[in-house]
Amino acid sequence: RAAAAIALGRAGDSSAVPLLRDLAVMDPPSLRRRAGLALARLAEPDAVPALVETLWSRDEGEQLEAIRALGQLGDDGATEALLAVFPDDHLRYRAVLALGQMRDPRLFDLLATTALRDPTDDARANAIAALGLLGDLRAAPLIASTIRVSRCERYAAEALGALGVVGPELDGFDARMAAVVPEGFDACGPHEDTLGWRYLGARS
Repeated sequence: RAAAAIALGRAGDSSAVPLLRDLAVMDPPSLRRRAGLALARLAEPDAVPALVETLWSRDEGEQLEAIRALGQLGDDGATEALLAVFPDDHLRYRAVLALGQMRDPRLFDLLATTALRDPTDDARANAIAALGLLGDLRAAPLIASTIRVSRCERYAAEALGALGVVGPELDGFDARMAAVVPEGFDACGPHEDTLGWRYLGARS
């Protein structure tokens, strides 16, 4: 029954929720972790305790999946646990994005510092995306400062769009239909770079 319920939950079948709730508090820990991840697929807040426990799994793949699931649930009860694993270089790039999904303004300074100073590209890029998710307009100048003619930090243009500060010139703009990007604007790939250039053009 346990395996069937977990399979149903992962497939999005809500009929498995009652049994999954029971499994999420049973031994062994591996069963709780699997049930918690299945509940998260169904957007069930009862998944949070099992997912938090999974953050301390020895399996990095399970840890990353739990972080992603906690971010999608957006339950602020997970914030402290996410902050506890934040210093881990192998998990921070995913944890910073999940923290942005909590939409807690108290996390602004941590996300901003990560966006500007983290030594890893993935953590820095995801921190910029997280600032967009956070919804705090204080982030707009910081994010805009990462867009340059010679470099567009990943997710910067999308984060500005999420904050609603890009302007009507970019509303609904599809970068795949864009004109040629100016020479030298080549940091992150066509989609990001073109949106970043359009932002610069709108503000110049």
